[in-house]
Amino acid sequence: MKKPLGQALLLWGLSLFLAALSLALHPVRPVWTRSDVLRITFSGIHPEQLQVLWVDARSRVDYESGHIPGAILLNEDEWDRCLPALLAVWQPGQRIIVYCSDRGCRASESVARRLKSIQLTPVFVLDGGWDAWQKKS
Repeated sequence: MKKPLGQALLLWGLSLFLAALSLALHPVRPVWTRSDVLRITFSGIHPEQLQVLWVDARSRVDYESGHIPGAILLNEDEWDRCLPALLAVWQPGQRIIVYCSDRGCRASESVARRLKSIQLTPVFVLDGGWDAWQKKS
C-alpha cells in the first residue's frame, strides 16, 4: 500500500517541478510584479509627446506649488470633490498616467487602482513621480 502512495507523490512532485520549470523558461511567460498597477517611465520618449491625461495624486498644497502642465488633481483625501473634473475631460480609451511625489510614494498606485475599479482604463503610474518629471523637463 505504501508503494502506490509513494509513486503518486513522486509523480505529483515531478509534475509540479516540470510545470514550474516550464513557467520560468517559457518565452511568453507572465511578468510577475509586486503591484497590479502598470508602471511607465520616460525612457525613449519626451514627456510632452505623450497624449495622455495626467493625474496628480499628491496633496492640494503640493499640486498648487507645481504640477505637470494640464494635470488634474485627484487624491484620496479629495476623491469625491476632484473626480468630476477628471470625468469632464477624460475620453474613453485615453491613457491616464497617475503620479505622486517620488518612487517611494504609494498614493499614485492607490488612485490608479480606484480609477481602474470604475473602469477608467488604461491607467499607468509614472515611475519616479513628480521627481522624475522635474529631472526630465
